[in-house]
Amino acid sequence: MKRFVKTVFGWMKESNRPKHIGAGAAILFVWLVFCILLLKMSVRDSSVTGLLSVMIGMCSCEFKDKKYGGGWNWLDIAAGCIVPFVVVLIVLLT
Repeated sequence: MKRFVKTVFGWMKESNRPKHIGAGAAILFVWLVFCILLLKMSVRDSSVTGLLSVMIGMCSCEFKDKKYGGGWNWLDIAAGCIVPFVVVLIVLLT
């Protein structure tokens, strides 16, 4: 169990992944507020479209990184989509 925890938290410490998680959560929060309050979308629809917007945002940031000499990193995209994915699962299962 300790090895699993070290592996997971070791993965989280690489490549500013906590910042990716925070950015994904912030994008989702802003998206949900605008969709629910201004567009009067349902929570289910706005959470799913929020996950898609986070995916697009994370992919565009990785494209920028690749264009300026870095590398494409799918794990950074996955880190940014963790919180929105959990929110979508909770919304769809309730």
